[in-house]
Amino acid sequence: MGGPGATMDLADGAKTSAALALLPADGPTGGYFHMSQPLPW
Repeated sequence: MGGPGATMDLADGAKTSAALALLPADGPTGGYFHMSQPLPW
């Protein structure tokens, strides 16, 4: 995780966490997300 073999920059990797932290109270819950897109599970 990280280093020369990382698939994305740290700033890009943090975008999902920041977006989820800023969701309103009525935002989605219980899902998996990456780069603002829901992922199937």
